[in-house]
Amino acid sequence: MDWKPELRTSAMVALAFSTMFRDKTLKYNFRTKSMMTLQKGNLTYTSDANFENDVLKSELPVFVDFYADWCGPCRIIEPIMEQLSQEYHGKVRFVKVDVDSTPQTAANYSVMSIPTLIVFRGGKEVKRIVGAASRDHYVREIQRVLQS
Repeated sequence: MDWKPELRTSAMVALAFSTMFRDKTLKYNFRTKSMMTLQKGNLTYTSDANFENDVLKSELPVFVDFYADWCGPCRIIEPIMEQLSQEYHGKVRFVKVDVDSTPQTAANYSVMSIPTLIVFRGGKEVKRIVGAASRDHYVREIQRVLQS
């Protein structure tokens, strides 16, 4: 059976993304050929196209982790982000932004170093943490945002 070129391309893209994102739920819009929101547990992986809906229009405070897969400190804090996303589920939203695949969003928020964590409330930046920090530090910052 010979596949139509556009189906073959779509299947190859889907295979490449499923390999790249392994255990994350992938959503790729083949019609617009753009990445959509990914979900892994309570963590949301967003794209340039979906940042506004996933972060700025959220009714909950949003803790955004700007990261890259090749970044050592980013890998160190990933389990912390997963734990916090479970602990604060329904109170705070946790979103990850891969700076390599979403360069426009990283540029819009002047992310010059990773990991950079930005807390948004009501669509506005309220706190920025540059570099890896301890779990206790992140908990204190989340508590401050929830109390304000």
